[in-house]
Amino acid sequence: MLKLYFLSSIRSLYKNKLISLINIIGLTLAISVAVTIAVFLSFKSNIESIHANADKIYMITSVMDRNEEKSEYGIVPSSLPRKMFYENESVEKYSRVSLESSNIIKEEYEFSQTSTFVDPDFFRMFTFKRLKGDLELDNVDDAIISKSLAQKLFGQIDIIGKELIININSLDRSFKVKGVFEDFEEVTAIDFDLYLHINVTDYYGIDKNNPRSFVNAGFVQIKNNSSPSSILSNQELLINENNSLNYNWIVDHFNLIQLNDLSAKTSKIQSDIGKGFGSFSTDIILILISLSILIIACLNNANLLVVNSSKRLNEIALRKIYGANKLALVIQFLIENFFIIILSFTIGILLAKIFLIPGFDELFNFGLKLQMISSFVWLILTFSILITVFLSISYPAFYISSFSIIQIFKGKLKFGGKNWTSKLLHIIQFTFSIILIFSAISIFKYVNSEQNKKYGYQIDNLLFIELSDNQSFSRLKNILENRYSNEVSITGTKHHVGTSSIETLITGENDKQIKASKFDVGENYFDILDLNIIEGENFEQGYQANLNSIVVNEAFVKQMGWKSILNKSVIINKGRYYVVGVVNDFIFGNPNEPIRPAFFRIISDIDYNFLVVNSISKDPKLIVNELNEVWVKDTGNKLEGKVQSSVYFSYFKILKGHSNIILFLAILATVLSVLGLYALLSLSLARKMKTFSIKKVLGVSNLTLVMDVSRDVLRIVILAIIIGSAFSIYSMSWLFKIVYKTEWTFEIFTFIQMVLIVSLITIVTLSKFILTVINTNPIKYLRHE
Repeated sequence: MLKLYFLSSIRSLYKNKLISLINIIGLTLAISVAVTIAVFLSFKSNIESIHANADKIYMITSVMDRNEEKSEYGIVPSSLPRKMFYENESVEKYSRVSLESSNIIKEEYEFSQTSTFVDPDFFRMFTFKRLKGDLELDNVDDAIISKSLAQKLFGQIDIIGKELIININSLDRSFKVKGVFEDFEEVTAIDFDLYLHINVTDYYGIDKNNPRSFVNAGFVQIKNNSSPSSILSNQELLINENNSLNYNWIVDHFNLIQLNDLSAKTSKIQSDIGKGFGSFSTDIILILISLSILIIACLNNANLLVVNSSKRLNEIALRKIYGANKLALVIQFLIENFFIIILSFTIGILLAKIFLIPGFDELFNFGLKLQMISSFVWLILTFSILITVFLSISYPAFYISSFSIIQIFKGKLKFGGKNWTSKLLHIIQFTFSIILIFSAISIFKYVNSEQNKKYGYQIDNLLFIELSDNQSFSRLKNILENRYSNEVSITGTKHHVGTSSIETLITGENDKQIKASKFDVGENYFDILDLNIIEGENFEQGYQANLNSIVVNEAFVKQMGWKSILNKSVIINKGRYYVVGVVNDFIFGNPNEPIRPAFFRIISDIDYNFLVVNSISKDPKLIVNELNEVWVKDTGNKLEGKVQSSVYFSYFKILKGHSNIILFLAILATVLSVLGLYALLSLSLARKMKTFSIKKVLGVSNLTLVMDVSRDVLRIVILAIIIGSAFSIYSMSWLFKIVYKTEWTFEIFTFIQMVLIVSLITIVTLSKFILTVINTNPIKYLRHE
């Protein structure tokens, strides 16, 4: 029996090539999108799975109440992880992580490299693949480095016992390489190249054992069958001790985040070391998009199967005459069309593997791969198959098999166009398409507006170079002035807009406190960046003349609640500073977030970390390349130079990725809408062609025929536009608030564009069927009357 059903399925595919092809294309595209999203979500859920103890390791976070708003930070008091270990039996191991900018000195060269200071338990908690030596960091004189850093410094990995001289805060110290580990192929928050013992920070004047100091992250590993809640049960003592020691880091409470959950929650944690790939809300959005597209494809498939089955009504009637019951017909129909689903799933998986997943990964560099051993991917595939069978086969199977023999032979079936179940399916399907098209237009406009956003300072002709030591600034400045003369303007800075700043607690009048980003800069920094003084005045000439002066931005003034800066001063780290000027607001963080308060101080050139250049007439990229060639010849070292626009490269890349994904989804929604309209009109014509033929014989005009063909479609499209627009407005407000952290504003022009696109789709699809009705010879349908 199964063999007969299989042969019948092949015969049906061959006889109805166009409908079968449309079914397969629609389902294939939907399945490929579902597989791609499943692979991404599976990747997210397994980011830290490379660490064997990921389910037992927890990162400590600090929650503070700043400006009547609670904020969660990855930075924690340095003493906290150690106290949790000694005062709680549930804690098996602990480690602090402190990141410091440093230089590795090798012969006459210096390499800029972040040093990661950790406790000895670090390599016992997290999983590393050892290549050479051992990964036990018990001695303050030892260093453990990655394979890539070993090859960069020594050209090989067999370097156990080799010397490393590391400079931090102008202090040199010698270390011996004790171990080399393999670089992580997978994404993980714990991905650094140089590890040192945290006790050595005392030598560099940044003692992390000081109870007043802080670390970038603190981790604890709990024992088997222990609960993390027990660790925080007595946190009041920890909070009180911290708040008594650190007046500028008043903690409301501490949290513990499991390592497995870190990537999903890192977007809500400030100043943490995690690598975030979207929140749980983002996952829901992706699942809803995938589900919507799959539902559209399934409804298309269902309607087209009904169209195709209308040609087999006599066969169904004869089978019933010969004793086939409804269940037998349903089983036959399910088995015959299940072949199309399996074929679509196979092609969809291949399409995702070859095109969609690599394309998605190229946009975001996640390292995505289709792994069929993933239980999550199989769960999504199984769920998709069940939805597809239920929506695209079950309805046609039960609907067609329910026809009575008398209805079929008398031709009195309420079939296709007049069936409200069918119309409802079309309305739902088209509503989903309209929501996707509306969303695509809205997001495309937002991306375009972000790319053309004004940053509040000069960005086009600006470049900056990270300095390896305090002598580099004067040497580079001389090279630039001699080589480019009047073509460039030069300054230096410790913190540069878009690259670095220090979040600082500011205390104003009546003990009002705000957080503001600190920028320690050179004297002519505002002129180079074209930041405008809008109130007060610029800094005076000379470092000594500005020791107690700051210039703030508009957001700073607004959060302080000032109407003017006249006679205003603030307390910063126990010192009083006088506000002498206000610059216009400028973007220095994430471009899609509100501008935060910021202030500037003047520093000496010996503290510069960056050289900043405004190229008046020359392409800044050429200056970076030419300057790098000169520097390599003179010193043998490569400069870390970038144009200012590259600061936001990753942000714009993500936006471009969003734009490309939405464009793809919009095209896919358009294709599915066309297929849906094709199904709708095919059903309508299957029922009405005899009526149209009679009208043509009676002399009815072509315009009347056009209206007859279009009426049902236009009603469904108009109703879908109304419903789809309402849902689109709600979904866009929600999506922009969740993903882009901004308010979405409805624009009537966006609505008009969506209506025009939908109208064009409708007209193009209708035209084929209108021409069919107008050009068909009535004799074809009336010869047997």
